[in-house]
Amino acid sequence: MHTYGRIHHKLRHSFRMFLLLLLVMGVCWLFFLASFSKFEGLVNAHIIVNTFQGPLILYICIFNQKHVSYLIRKTCCYTNCICPCCRPEPECEWGDEMTAMNTELNY
Repeated sequence: MHTYGRIHHKLRHSFRMFLLLLLVMGVCWLFFLASFSKFEGLVNAHIIVNTFQGPLILYICIFNQKHVSYLIRKTCCYTNCICPCCRPEPECEWGDEMTAMNTELNY
């Protein structure tokens, strides 16, 4: 039984999101500062790290949310999925989206 409410879980998710953003952006800043050194390889490493920064931030801020991942899975994997193990059970009641989000483990 959960002793905390929905606001607590939102705050935990926000804290985790900001912590991951701090990590990703901190690594990018470190590579940016290291690229000012005399080594040419660090400039290339900075470019590569910057290339991955955008998709990582997109994943952390948008695709990491439960309701977004549920809707993507529902849209892409419902009837179009190649692997039958990924298909969810058919919905029979209104509000299954909220029920599915509330019954999973809240991290």
